[in-house]
Amino acid sequence: MKTKFLPILLFITIIAQNLYSQKLFTREIGIQSDNDTYVSLSEDKYYTNGLMFFYRFIPKKVNPEITKQVIEFRIGNQMYTPSSANKPNPEDHDRPFAGYTFAQAQISKFYANESMLRFGAQIGIMGPASGVGDFQELMHNFIGWYGVKGWEYQISNTIGLNIHAMYSMKLTNYLSKQADINLYSLANIGTIHTNIALGFWNRISILQLNKTFESNMYGASIVQDRKIKSERKSDFFFFFKPQVEYHLYDASIQGGMFNDKSPVTYGIEPLQMTIEFGLMFQFERANIWYSVTLQSKDVKNDLVERYAWGSLKLSWMI
Repeated sequence: MKTKFLPILLFITIIAQNLYSQKLFTREIGIQSDNDTYVSLSEDKYYTNGLMFFYRFIPKKVNPEITKQVIEFRIGNQMYTPSSANKPNPEDHDRPFAGYTFAQAQISKFYANESMLRFGAQIGIMGPASGVGDFQELMHNFIGWYGVKGWEYQISNTIGLNIHAMYSMKLTNYLSKQADINLYSLANIGTIHTNIALGFWNRISILQLNKTFESNMYGASIVQDRKIKSERKSDFFFFFKPQVEYHLYDASIQGGMFNDKSPVTYGIEPLQMTIEFGLMFQFERANIWYSVTLQSKDVKNDLVERYAWGSLKLSWMI
């Protein structure tokens, strides 16, 4: 009796394999973890932790003038502390405790000339209602790290409403298309962050680089067209990204825009600079990204220093 089912099982297997081989990776799920301990185990200060989950997909209908269009939804939280998370005395806080939990949506439009235009919006809550302080206490207790004290003096509850935009353009390829330079600008406006920035994104690879609209450089590894999928190569490159920023407002330092009752606040350094560098690898369905960000002084306080954190991104295309 069992032999009667063999042709059916064989047929189902062949169909399944055929469908699998034709499946396009038009969606992507992933996680991003930021932490200063990814740079040094002795560091635990300022922007000390971020945890985000994201989902990307390509809509079915795309403007013919646009090579690729990617929509992303993201949820996560970000954590800020003084030079240590064990600061029970608010007079010792060289930077305020602050926690931010948010949800974000954005759309990225990629063009044949390898330029990219992005718009997005974010809603969230900063303050005790974000739950970030409780999360840090829970994690420190769980792993047996030092006690967390001082979150009762964190930035007060404030609603986060932000919009952002970014434009990037390819400047040049060099080293037989194994390297390129891209110029980009971005702006954030809202109740949590208001700033503008200008930077360069330099990719260098031992392989020929994928084009911007085929690379995970801006989250564009997912594809829609079978021809593009067959021409795509694995991505493996080193990148270097210096960025100059001008900040008008930062709620994690200055307190809520419409709520000035936070017990500890400071002014911000308007002119700042970040340098991010790292490695990105993409093969078949998987994307792996590790980078280090060096941040200039951002708080108007003589005790505050430059600092750094690491970012680890893992995603899977489906």
